[in-house]
Amino acid sequence: MQSLKNWLAQKMIPQVELNKKSVYLLRSLTKVEKMLPEIHKEKNKK
Repeated sequence: MQSLKNWLAQKMIPQVELNKKSVYLLRSLTKVEKMLPEIHKEKNKK
């Protein structure tokens, strides 16, 4: 039984790590999207 739990834990941990990474990436993307209009304004000023 213990080995099954360990196996499940090993399968789950990478998934959790992936979720953390994807959340981080999504946050980064939304930050970039918010910044884009500002960047375009700066380009238009020149």
